[in-house]
Amino acid sequence: MIGAAQAEKVRIALAETPSEELAAFFVALDRAKKMGLDYEWTAFSDEELAIQAVLSGQMDVGFGTPYAAMQRSKAPIRIIFQISK
Repeated sequence: MIGAAQAEKVRIALAETPSEELAAFFVALDRAKKMGLDYEWTAFSDEELAIQAVLSGQMDVGFGTPYAAMQRSKAPIRIIFQISK
């Protein structure tokens, strides 16, 4: 369960148009909500817009594959990814 101190809504920037390829992402969000995570996500049509939303504080975290845009921004951004077989 998510603790009371973490009850703040997490704002997620989705750096691509929602599609069936993102099914695992939405399943994970559903499971997180059942465990008490409050969130809202916004889909951005452009990776640059998603990155700018995170950098400006409008969004808390970004999800997608905007590697080139992140490199161009020269901002202190961390990339988290999963490697699976």
